Amino acid sequence: MPSISVIVPVYQTASYLKQCIDSILCQTFESFEVILINDGSKDDSGRILAEYETQFPEKIRVIEQENHGISYTRNRGIREAVGEYICFLDSDDWVADHYLEALFSAVSQWDADMAVCDYQETSDEKLGRVVSIPDFPRTCLKENPQLLFEVNSSPWNKIYRRSFLVKNKLWFPEGLKYEDAAFVLPAMVMAKKIVKVNETLLFYRIRQSGETMQVDKHVFDIFAILDQIYEVVMRHPDREALQDYLEFFSANRLTVYNLQQAYQKEAKLAMPFIDRSFAYLNEKFPLWKKNPHFRQDNSIVERWIKTSVFLTKCYVKMRRRMAKS
Repeated sequence: MPSISVIVPVYQTASYLKQCIDSILCQTFESFEVILINDGSKDDSGRILAEYETQFPEKIRVIEQENHGISYTRNRGIREAVGEYICFLDSDDWVADHYLEALFSAVSQWDADMAVCDYQETSDEKLGRVVSIPDFPRTCLKENPQLLFEVNSSPWNKIYRRSFLVKNKLWFPEGLKYEDAAFVLPAMVMAKKIVKVNETLLFYRIRQSGETMQVDKHVFDIFAILDQIYEVVMRHPDREALQDYLEFFSANRLTVYNLQQAYQKEAKLAMPFIDRSFAYLNEKFPLWKKNPHFRQDNSIVERWIKTSVFLTKCYVKMRRRMAKS
């Protein structure tokens, strides 16, 4: 049995697919399998996957399915995996040659449920900034609740013990945008040990045409996602230690998404989203505007805008007018 199962959902990424798969096959760590799930791609992805499966049958499994979306596909990968640990990788990203070795060494040395590493943003043209997660020893959220905000909520620069995911019923919510946060944050809340690898091991490609870059009606999914995270934290015995950072995380996400309504495709949805966002925060976290972490993270001007319904709407309307002119 392989020690690690690498799960790669594939959808319309033929241009980047070979770089992604080659980076996995070149790993210094040998005990792994790659589960490539073609989620109904209409481009050349299927042919590329078939070629790799034929050439590397001992390492690669290809699963073909109708289009179901990223959450369904990742969940299927978890069910299909046989490795003791699981990594997720997007099919337009790539990894350093010791990505698996470094993450496996960290989780196995400390008997951890999760390990995380730094990553570098990239585009089709050049490498971008390195995102360095603040260093921490083996820990849990009770000891370091700030990790709820400091560790990025994407699944791909991390490794997870598969039995931990299954035991705690940690799955990606299907049919919702922002699914990553509803998987990663509950995993961090439930993990008894989390460790950090202080290396840049993953290269995350930012594409302007990518789904995560779009602002449309699906932005309303964030409320269901935040509800799921809220419920997990509130059920946890260490919820008091986590509440300030849950409040900070929720306030940060919603106030940022409020300002992004300047780019909302459906103009009529921009103001209703802002109204609902403020109503959500006021109901769940009545004192969110005074959260010390939120205040520290935002300048005075940013706080003026972000904590005022009126100023937020003025900002969004002004930016929308500027975009039209």
